[in-house]
Amino acid sequence: MKEFALFVFARYGDIFMYIHIVGVTMLLGALFAIRFLFYGSIEKAISDEEERYMLYLKLLKRFFIFALIALFVIMIVSVFLAIGLHFRSSNPAFNAMMHVKELVWFFILLNMIYIYIKYKNALKAFKKNMMVETHENIVLIIKYLIPIILFFGLIAVFFGNTIRGW
Repeated sequence: MKEFALFVFARYGDIFMYIHIVGVTMLLGALFAIRFLFYGSIEKAISDEEERYMLYLKLLKRFFIFALIALFVIMIVSVFLAIGLHFRSSNPAFNAMMHVKELVWFFILLNMIYIYIKYKNALKAFKKNMMVETHENIVLIIKYLIPIILFFGLIAVFFGNTIRGW
């Protein structure tokens, strides 16, 4: 596997870096859009709570499809980047930064799984016409969990820029 990754990276390294950066940018942009653009607009535009929750659930469903694809691409490309750029270094600070970045992305992945569980709970509650539980799950996702992922995503971007310029 390592030889294959080195072979591919030697020929297409810039493309992998571009795909990685675009994937991260799109994922963080989607998180930003849901929290700061769509949430406030939907709250103000739609007064019927059932219609509003239905729209939120549709939005979150599409977001999860997009986020799953983006996270998959980011992680696959990261493996090629780590192998191709020879990220195993004798510099302990560099290695520590790499491990911190990996842990940040693992934390983001765990949060995405938790958000998906909360989304499923909101969907079940909506189908049972339990609007308070639906509201609580949607608010938890959009107001709290998505900004946490956005914050840690920006930290990962910082570490990525620092590592790239090492």
